[in-house]
Amino acid sequence: MIFLLNVDATVMNVALATLAHYFQLRIQMSQWIITIYLLFAAIFLIPSGRIADLNSRRDIYLVGVVCFFMGSWIAAVAGGVSILLLGRALQGVGYGMTMALIPVLATQYFPDQQKGRALGVVAILSCLGLAVGPTLGGTIAQFLSWRVIFWMNLPICFLSIMIILFICPQEKIVEKPAFEPLRWPLIKALLINRAYRILVLNRFLILASYGVMLLIVPLFLQNIANESPLKTGCIMLAMTAAVVIASTGFGHLVDKKGYRVFHFRACVLFFMAYLFFIATFYWESISLLLLGLVCAGLSIGFYFVGSVRGALQELPLVHQGLGMSIFYVSALLGGVVCVSLASQILHLNVDFEIHAWMLHMPQLHQYKFDDLQAVGTGIQSFNAQNWSASPTLSLATLHLMLMGLFRRGLLIIAFLGAGLTFSATLLARSAYHDH
Repeated sequence: MIFLLNVDATVMNVALATLAHYFQLRIQMSQWIITIYLLFAAIFLIPSGRIADLNSRRDIYLVGVVCFFMGSWIAAVAGGVSILLLGRALQGVGYGMTMALIPVLATQYFPDQQKGRALGVVAILSCLGLAVGPTLGGTIAQFLSWRVIFWMNLPICFLSIMIILFICPQEKIVEKPAFEPLRWPLIKALLINRAYRILVLNRFLILASYGVMLLIVPLFLQNIANESPLKTGCIMLAMTAAVVIASTGFGHLVDKKGYRVFHFRACVLFFMAYLFFIATFYWESISLLLLGLVCAGLSIGFYFVGSVRGALQELPLVHQGLGMSIFYVSALLGGVVCVSLASQILHLNVDFEIHAWMLHMPQLHQYKFDDLQAVGTGIQSFNAQNWSASPTLSLATLHLMLMGLFRRGLLIIAFLGAGLTFSATLLARSAYHDH
């Protein structure tokens, strides 16, 4: 299911244009296809985690998978945008009810000395889902019906339901928490644990910088390096391969040496990755980009196993459902908030510089501001046939100027990501030295 959830989280970004065209949607409305999914996921994460602690985590997870199944079916048969949004909302409910419980259920059947290896398998499937999603979405949108994106969820959900019903036994919880309303004092009681609090804050920062990385690296490859979507996906696989190596090779070491050392080293590696990305955008080097992707992949492999193992270790057994829900909400908020911020930075930088150009370069007045902005933000590729030739400013020169502007915007966002990662590294270092 974690493979499917991560595929679904990324596949829609690529297929969004196809859906908007099919339902004749404006950009502002089409964004709700993604936003409503994330909104309902965030709403249901914490309440479902608390209910799972008070009742049965296995049963709450099962209900979540059924919700995701029904949401996918409704979206697949949707004849109008309202029905599609209903299906996406129900998918979000399923995400919220299952995601935080996956690491809890995946490790409860293993002894302590094997939990790290179990989480390593979860990390591999999670990152494979993130890697496969964009390529799969583009392929389906180009060669098949967009409805296949939702139909393909049904057999995986059905398989997960069968496994839960007939293979995974009902968990035996020796002690259940006393009933207490889901209010701030209950959450505060968990956050009193300094190590857990650092893990939650760190999760926000790392997932924010990870989301920023997934935004700026493909933009660089397709708009600055002029690589095709297929080749872009192949280059990004360097990160996925590194994730698989780190998750598989070092999961058992987390069980032996503890999570803190790997948590700290993961943050250091991710900061190094951003240094490579900054150098890439400055010198436009694919070799440096590949080094950055390998560092990022190794760090994510270390980080996923270390952080999730650490959160489970620091939480009381009776509150693991609620605690992991808070943990995943921080990740969701980090990705959404900082990716939106990075997009706004890119647009504002482009707008500011183009306005400055037009004040000092009268020859630019023959072009529409929207056309200059579109090229400068990488929204569309430069097409000389759509613009008239300029006697004082050649199209090739204008194109180079706009691409330089776009590259500077990516460089600013890369520094933002490096700052987030450096803050996460300092937090992880403090937790490591406390230990």
